[in-house]
Amino acid sequence: MKNLFVLLFLMFSTWLFSQDYQMFETHYLTPKPGHEKALMEEIAEHNRLYHADGPFQNTVYSVMNGSRQGDFFFAMGSFTFTQNDKRPSGDAHAEDWAAVMLHAEDMTGVEYWVLIDELSINMDSKDYADSDMSQVRLFDVTDEELFIKTQKQIITVIKEMGIKRPRIMYRRKFLHLDGPDWGFVSPYKNWAELDVNSGLSFSKTFEKIHGVDSYKTFQKEFKMAVAGREDVWRTLRRDLMGGEDK
Repeated sequence: MKNLFVLLFLMFSTWLFSQDYQMFETHYLTPKPGHEKALMEEIAEHNRLYHADGPFQNTVYSVMNGSRQGDFFFAMGSFTFTQNDKRPSGDAHAEDWAAVMLHAEDMTGVEYWVLIDELSINMDSKDYADSDMSQVRLFDVTDEELFIKTQKQIITVIKEMGIKRPRIMYRRKFLHLDGPDWGFVSPYKNWAELDVNSGLSFSKTFEKIHGVDSYKTFQKEFKMAVAGREDVWRTLRRDLMGGEDK
């Protein structure tokens, strides 16, 4: 048992501190009523000074639906834990961020998310490189092994159907008492894409690959693996990101 514990610890430590990963720090910022314009000006200036590029670049989105509608969503990265020790800090940075917070109700939901390559697909697609609109699907996962199995099955179906849209999967870091645990991001060119029917059936394609009645098994296992899910739509705010090419 002791040897097993040591092995598991070493495996976890290697995964946790490996430099070969992409991690993002995310949080929400809620504007004070009537302060939206001033807040956007302060965000843009702060990002221009401290987060325009490199591992601590801030990517900013407006949230378009749900309980966070109207908030700004920040994703800083990608960086590693080692790099995080050298993140922008000091009095000047703190004072400049304080100027941002004068126009915000609060900053909430600070989390760390790691990109999972094996469950992501079409990351190099050029078709959506300029898309500013994205769907974020968040999952409250109760059985991670089963969840990963179903996601791998979904990827095989996406490949078979010839879908080119990126589907980039992230896993939330650290232990926590509330969801979400996993999430994927998919870009969209516009709302009209939601009305486009490819003519191909996901369930029929699934059974073509995995066998007769396999889709029913998939639905059962997915339900066992996931306690809840939510779609959040965001739009990229290039004007608030500070870089020269934004």
